[in-house]
Amino acid sequence: MRNRRKKRRGISAGTIAMLMVTSLVILGLVLVLPPLVGDRPVQIDTSQMLSGLNLGEIVPTLSLSQIPLEDDHQTAPAPSVNDTSSAGGEIPLPQATPAPQAAKSFSFTAGGTLIIDNTVRRSAYHEESKTYDFSQMISSLTQDLRTEFSYMTLENLVHPGSKLSDLVTTEEALSMFPEAGVDGINLGHSRAMNLGPSGLHATIDALREKKLSVLGAFASQEDADTPRLMTLGEVKVAFLSFVQTLSKTGERAMKQSKSSYAIPLLTQENMAAAISRAREAGAQAVVVNVYWSGESKDTPSKEQVSICQQLADLGADVIIGTGTHRVQQVTWLSRREQDGTLRQVLCAYGLGNVITSSTKPHETASMLLHCTLSLDGDGILRYDQLEFTPTYVWKYSEEGKTHFQVIRSADPRPASMDDKSAAAMGKAFQSIESLMQESPLNLR
Repeated sequence: MRNRRKKRRGISAGTIAMLMVTSLVILGLVLVLPPLVGDRPVQIDTSQMLSGLNLGEIVPTLSLSQIPLEDDHQTAPAPSVNDTSSAGGEIPLPQATPAPQAAKSFSFTAGGTLIIDNTVRRSAYHEESKTYDFSQMISSLTQDLRTEFSYMTLENLVHPGSKLSDLVTTEEALSMFPEAGVDGINLGHSRAMNLGPSGLHATIDALREKKLSVLGAFASQEDADTPRLMTLGEVKVAFLSFVQTLSKTGERAMKQSKSSYAIPLLTQENMAAAISRAREAGAQAVVVNVYWSGESKDTPSKEQVSICQQLADLGADVIIGTGTHRVQQVTWLSRREQDGTLRQVLCAYGLGNVITSSTKPHETASMLLHCTLSLDGDGILRYDQLEFTPTYVWKYSEEGKTHFQVIRSADPRPASMDDKSAAAMGKAFQSIESLMQESPLNLR
């Protein structure tokens, strides 16, 4: 029904005036016309005549409030919010537009491999006090490691009672990780099972005593079946790890102990099952670490490329390679979702060595990978900020003793660094910077 304003029924002011004038004219004719038509005086009681003139029959009695006023500029009042007489029924109240859901951001840092062999371990030993001090080895990276979650791969075991070796290191070495800001250690490497389940379990326990998250190794089947989910910036992130192959000793120990769950191997079945479990457990982002066991080269092998693409197709969002002992390229892969859309997947084929006693130039140059991602309101993962920190393993002598220290190779040389080491550090930086020019990463 249209919202029309009903007009009051009544006589306009102009009509009333006309009726009054007409009445006065009639009265005048009655008073003037008789004398003109005869000489007989006519006596008229005007008061009686006026009283007998009933204008009420002609003009209705109206109060001031009832007299309609006409205004050419008058407009109809605006309907109230409760007015239901509009053409479309009730006028709907304005609805508040829901604010778009804010993106949830999170960040993490991944480092390469630490190899605390006999040479590196002995460099931290103090003969006078019979103690170890590893605190200075990665302390210069503290600023870059203090993110929401940072982790590295450790190619060592801690097993009290076993002889110290290139594989077995002292428990004191683990203290440098939390001191420098490392949050987790990935134990997935080719020699992780060389001491059997007891060596692996002892290392897991030692790391957990240092309040470090353990990735890539499991003490039981139940532990292996429980995805490593961490809440970073309100986003549930799964960190998975796979080893391409175990050493002959480790493979034999795993088979004899019937503990195939302990170190996840890089098979299609294991990859698919682990990523599926992580997604079912609520993972909104999946980070996969792969330990490559073959001989490393400057560029990833065809097998590396194929396996990483499989991981991307299975649902990995970030793929990080270790075990190459040298830095390899970082690039984009893609996967096609069920709705047909293409999603980017970040792939770093190899991050190199964080700590090593090797003097080979390509093995002393490494990098940290820094990722800041966000999950928008539609559940789409965005890669907001991708950076790298190039590092160099500085080996130097002081008072007749060898020391190892990891430093940022893009920084100015330390005051005590000799020219030979400075030149090596410069080449290490140039090699990483050149390799990353075609990558999606920026220098931090």
